[in-house]
Amino acid sequence: MHLDPRSCGDDTSVSTPSINETFLVRGLLVDADVRCDLKKFIVERGGNPGYYIARSPEYASRSPFGRATHPFPAYDLGSGTVVFLKDYWRIDAPGMEKEGDIYEELKKHRVPHIAPFDRGDDVLDHRTVTQDLRGEPWVYPTKEMSCHKHYRLMLNLVGHEITNFNSSWEFVNAIADAMEGKRHSLL
Repeated sequence: MHLDPRSCGDDTSVSTPSINETFLVRGLLVDADVRCDLKKFIVERGGNPGYYIARSPEYASRSPFGRATHPFPAYDLGSGTVVFLKDYWRIDAPGMEKEGDIYEELKKHRVPHIAPFDRGDDVLDHRTVTQDLRGEPWVYPTKEMSCHKHYRLMLNLVGHEITNFNSSWEFVNAIADAMEGKRHSLL
């Protein structure tokens, strides 16, 4: 019996962009390096897919723990702009909100200085199964483990590293904006 790619663990929400899409984003996301690997991602929002092309992440965590977060700039095929794409495994437990739902709530309450959220949702039915195997006789006894679901979100803003400011005034204002956003979110 042969399994289909999805049953073998392939992420079918990621594909190879067409030749035209590759040439469209080549100068926007990468230097003229034709050898870099580009991928086409689907990001859902209420069943409505958006399509984004991004360079495959250049790094991977060497830790077996964590959420395998991959943040990177991506080209939004719908708007024709460069955006921020974040791909990771979120904890799926009662009371744990999805990051996109939190952005929506902040936006609804007009909290200032937050990144403009566009879309985000769980990726297909990707979920961990390790926690389901905890009770097996061959498993070393461990504490409770949480289920994780694959999650992807997109923000309409690409930031830069905190060390890349043009002046101390710009740095201080960024910190003040973050503090004001945090203060409003607590109200």
